[in-house]
Amino acid sequence: MSRSRRRGVLALAPLLLLSCASPAPAAGTQSASSERAVVTGPVRLADLSCPSPTVCVAFGTDANGVPVFFRTADRAATWTPQFVAANTPSGFPKEGISCATSAQCLAFVTGELNGNASVLYTAFVETTDGGSKWTTRPVDNFGGSNVTDPTCATPLRCYAITDISSVIRSSDGGASWKRVPGSGWPPVACGGCSSAGIDALWCVRASTACFVAGHTATTAFEFGATSSGGIRLDRTALLAGVRGRGGYLVSCSSADSCVAANLFGARVLATSDGGARWVLRSLPTAVDIVHALSCPSANVCVALVSERTRHGLLLAATTRNDGLSWTVAAVSPAPDPLWTASLSCPSTNTCYVDGPAATPDGSVYVRNGLTARWVRTAVP
Repeated sequence: MSRSRRRGVLALAPLLLLSCASPAPAAGTQSASSERAVVTGPVRLADLSCPSPTVCVAFGTDANGVPVFFRTADRAATWTPQFVAANTPSGFPKEGISCATSAQCLAFVTGELNGNASVLYTAFVETTDGGSKWTTRPVDNFGGSNVTDPTCATPLRCYAITDISSVIRSSDGGASWKRVPGSGWPPVACGGCSSAGIDALWCVRASTACFVAGHTATTAFEFGATSSGGIRLDRTALLAGVRGRGGYLVSCSSADSCVAANLFGARVLATSDGGARWVLRSLPTAVDIVHALSCPSANVCVALVSERTRHGLLLAATTRNDGLSWTVAAVSPAPDPLWTASLSCPSTNTCYVDGPAATPDGSVYVRNGLTARWVRTAVP
């Protein structure tokens, strides 16, 4: 989460799929597991979230579609597989994971239930003990469809986007959810009528500050922030003169400092007062796709990008001067520039990358220190 979570250039594709989801099983179904099992390779990784420079959790499936989490507590020197309960949906995860602390993580999973391909089942999966036990809860309200980008500010207080237009909030770690007042932004309409709504969500860890970035039907940039201790969402900016194609990503290092990047292009917006005023920055001009964004401090940001002049590579663009200049380094081979990737930078000097674009399968790339070099590690 990652984490930029969210979520790369193909973010709308899983949402369209989820809108046809069958109703989830009856509310209250829960299960937990502390089992470990043999992983059937190759592993496909979908997302990761890193609450500290040493601890990171990667999320994906094995070759049989069984959901699996991999955890490192030693800067990716070793990865330990953690398996979830039997009633967790199987198949490649469609959404993401967010870890508020080294002990607590919340993931959103969509897939088949018990091998029944005709039923699309959605669930939140959570651990509160570092992965020894994972609890699976079916999505029993908001339809389970169109839920995306779970983000936990604290172990109990989590947020997610629903219907591409509203934010929902949980105060019990994902067991129940309520719509956040003020978050009813215009949704994406069917049939290509309009293209508007909330693109991305970001919560600052250990705070009540959460932010959303979106765009109107005329592709103007919109920005919102939580208020009243995190229980409301207020639209704080509407920049009609800033137009983007395909929506925005957002990452915030504090309640004041946020950066938003356009998915298809080099445009970057930055604020240092919580969204009241914005300055325009730019990634290197060769950038044509932004996959993920993570800003661990007010001055330092990392964007996973593809460039039109460097085909076949997933690249990381890094700024250490508030976007005034960027350095670009190769992360991994990326055969398809439209594949997504996940990025989490828990500190200014440590970043982790995984996802379909981070090839080969089962790869997590790590950068430690001020070096531009990304080192590949492989989950078991």
